[in-house]
Amino acid sequence: MSTDGRMNDDIRRLGASAVSGLIARCFAHPMDTVRTNVMANPGQGSVVAVLRSVVRSGGVTGLYRGFGITAAMHAPAIASFLTTYDVAKIQCSKLTNLTAQSPLVHLASGLAAETVSAVFWVPMEVLKQRAQLREGASASSVAAFRDLLRHEGLRSLFRGYALTVGTFGPYSMLYFAAYEQWKGFFCRKREVSSARELGSVDILASASASGGFAAATTTPLDIIKTRIQTQGDVKFQVCTRYCFSSIQFELVILLTRLLPRVRHGLLFLAREPIQVNVGSVQTNCRRRRLQGPHSRHGS
Repeated sequence: MSTDGRMNDDIRRLGASAVSGLIARCFAHPMDTVRTNVMANPGQGSVVAVLRSVVRSGGVTGLYRGFGITAAMHAPAIASFLTTYDVAKIQCSKLTNLTAQSPLVHLASGLAAETVSAVFWVPMEVLKQRAQLREGASASSVAAFRDLLRHEGLRSLFRGYALTVGTFGPYSMLYFAAYEQWKGFFCRKREVSSARELGSVDILASASASGGFAAATTTPLDIIKTRIQTQGDVKFQVCTRYCFSSIQFELVILLTRLLPRVRHGLLFLAREPIQVNVGSVQTNCRRRRLQGPHSRHGS
C-alpha cells in the first residue's frame, strides 16, 4: 500500500472510531448518569430510586446531564484509544517477536491505549460527573468547568489521572485480551480466516461479553476513582470502606456498571462494519477506474 493509501486508511479508521464512539455514548449516557449518582451518593437507595430522583429533578433531559462535554471530548478520546491500540499491537509484535494474536500483545496494547487516551478521558469524566450530580441551572458542563477553575484550578481537570490509568488500564487490558479471544473463537466456529468476515451479532457478543467481564473485575477501583473526581481527595481507606461496607451497594454498582458496557458492543459493531463498507467502496471505485467507463455496460 502506498503512503497516501495508508494515510487515507488511517484517517478512515480514525473517523470510524470517532463516529461509532459518539453513537454508542448516546445509548449509554442515561445509565452512566444513574451510575455516577449511585457511586457518589450511596445513601440514595436502589437504581430505580436514583433514576426516579434524577428524572424528578431534571426531567428526562436530566439523564443527559454532562452530555455536552462528552460529545465534545468523546470523539478524540475514543479515536486516540482505538488508534493507539492498533498501533501498539503492531509495535509490540515487532519488538517482542510475538504474533499480533498473542494475549500478551493484547494486554500491553490495551494498557498503552488507556494511558494515551486518558489525557482526554480524565477531563471529560471530571466535568461530566460533576454535571451529572448537579441540579437546576448549574447542571451543565460549562457551569461545572467555570466553578472548577474558580475554586480548584486548572490542575483539577486531571484529578485522578493516575487512578484512572490504574483503574481502566487493567480494564482495557482485560477487555482487549478477552475481546480478541472471543473474536478468535467465533472465527473458528464460523470457519472464516479474518474477524472482518464475522457477522454483526458475533462482534456485538464479543465486545459486550468482554466489557462485562472487565467491568466486573475492576468495579471497586471505579468507585474509588469516581469519589475522588467528584468529592476531592479522599483517603484510600475511607474509599475502600465505602466500597465494601454493603453487599447490596456493591451489587447495585456492578449492575449499573455492567449495563453500559454493552456500548462496547455498539462501538465495535459500528466501527468494524464502517471500516469494511468504506474499504469495499474504495476497492470498487479503484476497480472501476482500472476497468474503464464502458466495462460496466458489458462492452
